[in-house]
Amino acid sequence: MNEIIISDDKTKFPIDKAIKLLHSSYWAADRQTDVIKKSFENSLVFGAYDTESIETVREPMENRIATTE
Repeated sequence: MNEIIISDDKTKFPIDKAIKLLHSSYWAADRQTDVIKKSFENSLVFGAYDTESIETVREPMENRIATTE
């Protein structure tokens, strides 16, 4: 079993893959790409990465903490 790295480094997060995944879901299929990118930029984002394939993440995992305050 490979180790998992959890990181808040947005440069490691595959945003294009996440957008594609969101667009394939029923609840975000119509969400505009620029809106997704803006929410990503304004959020604390954590990614979970396999240490052996961090450069070729197949399924991005994201957890956002968002607030209106």
